[in-house]
Amino acid sequence: MASKKQIKTAIVSHEQAIPINNLKPVHTAKMVHAKVLHSWKQNIQLGGETMEFVLVDENGHKIHATCKK
Repeated sequence: MASKKQIKTAIVSHEQAIPINNLKPVHTAKMVHAKVLHSWKQNIQLGGETMEFVLVDENGHKIHATCKK
C-alpha cells in the first residue's frame, strides 16, 4: 500500500509523465502512468522466474514488460 507521501508525489509530478509510445530504450528515468491489464509468472530454464506484464497508459497505448525475480 502506498503511503500518503508517495501518493502526493505521484499526483504532483503528473505533468512529467510521458505516454508509453514515446519511451525509448535509452530512457531510464522517465515516469509513465500505466495500468496493469494482465500479469503472469513465467519460468525460463536458463533465465529463471520472471514476471510478465501487459501495461496500458491513459491514451490506450500498450506495452509488454518483463521483470526478473
